[in-house]
Amino acid sequence: MNLILGPEVQEFCVNYLDDLAIITTGTLDKHLEHIDIVLSKLNKAGLTCNLQKCEFICKEIKMLGFIISTEGIKTDPDKIRAIQEFPAPKKIKQLRAFLGLCNFYRRFIPNYSESIIPLCELLKKGRKFQWSGKEQKAFDFIKQQFINTIQLHHPDFNKPYYLQTDCSGVGMAGVLYQIDDNNEMRILGYHSKALKGPELNWSVTEQEFYAVISCLKKFETYLRGSKVIILTDHKALLFINNMKLFNGRVTRWILYIEQFNYEVQHISGRCNIVADVLSRYPPDGDLIQEDKNNSLEIAYTESEPNIELIEKLKSLSVYQLQDSESLAIIKKLKTLNTSIIKQNNKFKRYSLKNDVLYYKTNLQEVIYLPKALRQDIINQVHNKMGHQGPYKVIKYVRDRFFWKGLTKDIKNQLMACHLCQLSKKSNITYVGPCKSIITENIGDIVMADLYGPLVSGTFGYTFIFVIQDSFSKFIKLYPSKQSTAKSVVTKVCNNDR
Repeated sequence: MNLILGPEVQEFCVNYLDDLAIITTGTLDKHLEHIDIVLSKLNKAGLTCNLQKCEFICKEIKMLGFIISTEGIKTDPDKIRAIQEFPAPKKIKQLRAFLGLCNFYRRFIPNYSESIIPLCELLKKGRKFQWSGKEQKAFDFIKQQFINTIQLHHPDFNKPYYLQTDCSGVGMAGVLYQIDDNNEMRILGYHSKALKGPELNWSVTEQEFYAVISCLKKFETYLRGSKVIILTDHKALLFINNMKLFNGRVTRWILYIEQFNYEVQHISGRCNIVADVLSRYPPDGDLIQEDKNNSLEIAYTESEPNIELIEKLKSLSVYQLQDSESLAIIKKLKTLNTSIIKQNNKFKRYSLKNDVLYYKTNLQEVIYLPKALRQDIINQVHNKMGHQGPYKVIKYVRDRFFWKGLTKDIKNQLMACHLCQLSKKSNITYVGPCKSIITENIGDIVMADLYGPLVSGTFGYTFIFVIQDSFSKFIKLYPSKQSTAKSVVTKVCNNDR
C-alpha cells in the first residue's frame, strides 16, 4: 500500500494495511483535493473502495479500535462494552484473552500494570489456576477503570512537555501532559510498570530514576527535540548531572537522558498525586502486604567503627616518621631546595602539610599511608563496604591514600579474607562429565597415546606407544626409546614391535 500511495501523500494520509485515513489541516477544498489524489492512486492500481465502509468529511472517525478526532484519541465504546461484559475467567486461556483485550487500551488506564499483578501471578509457570477473592477484586477493579477512560490529547509541538513520575517500591508510573493556553492540563498518555525481580532490591534513588528513564523511552517519539520538564518528588534526581556513577546501569541511564532537552524540577509528595497514585495498587495495600510476607529475610552485618584505627590516624605523622619509606621522602623534602624538588621526577609529587606527607595524583592530593596502617585500613574499608571485591575496594582506598604496591597489597589481603572464601561463589570452572564415544564399525575411531617415561629395560626402551581401536578395543603396543614424533612414526610404519 505504501508503494501504491507513494511518498507525496505522507503529509496528509496514513495507512495500516488497507485502512486509510486522510487528515487535512485547512479548508474543505484542500481536503477534497487530498481525497481526489488518494482515490486516483488507488484507481490507477486497480483497487476499489467499499463505499459502505467509507466515511467522508468527518471531524471524528473510528479506526483500528480507536476514535480519532481533532481533540485527541478515545477508546471505542464497543470494545469497552466487551471488557465490561467479560465473565470471570475459569481457566488460563480465558484469562489470557481478557488481559489481551485490556492490553490494547492500557495507555488510557493510569495504574494498569499494578492493577493486573494478581491476575498475572496466575499465569506463572507451575502456578495452579485458583480464582479467589483477591483475583476477583483485581478483575472488578480493572473493569471499573475502563468505564471512565479519559481522552488522550494530540501534542502541541510548540509547547513544552511535562513528565510527572513516581515509584512506590512495587511499581513505577508516569503521566505525560502539556499545559494549554487556558492553563489546563492536557494529558497525552499514561505509563506504568510493575517492578520485578532485582528491580525490587534497587535503592530508592535507582527506582525513581528508573521511573524517569522508562517513561522517557515510552514517550520518546514526542520528546525528542522538544523541551521536557521532569517533575519528581525525589530530591536526589535534581542532581542527575552530578550523580556519582556507582554502577554501569546508572551510567547508561545518564548517557541516555542526556539525549533530551530536559529540566528536572522538584515537587512535594502532596503535589505529586497523579504519578504517586498510579504507582500504587491496590488502595488498601493488600498487594504490598503480600509481598512483604513472601519476601526473604536478608541477614546483614554492620561494621562498627574501629576506635583503635581512628586513634592511630590521629598520630599519622608519627607513624610516617617510623616508616622507612616515608621517612626517606620526608628527609629529602626538608633538605632539598623547592626548585630541585619540582625538577626531580621522583619527589615532585610529594609534599608536606602540617607534618603529614601527601602524594599528588592526577586528580587530587592523598595521604601517604605508612606500612603499619595499611592492613588495618584495608580491613576497615573491606568490612564497611560489605565485603565487596577488589575493584571497588581499590578505587575507594586509592581516592584517599597512596603507597607503592597498593593494588597488589589489597588483592592479596582480600584473597585471604575468610568470610569471603566461605560466602562467595568460587570462580573455578569445573570440567563437565565425559561424553561416551559411540562407534559402529572397526576402524571408525582409533585412539593413540604415548606412555612413559618408564624405567629402562634390557633393550633400553623407556616409552610405550599405545594404539587402541574404539569399537573392538583391540590394542597394539610399540616400545620406543624416544618420545619424538619421528621415532613413533618409524615404529608404526615398520610395524616394529
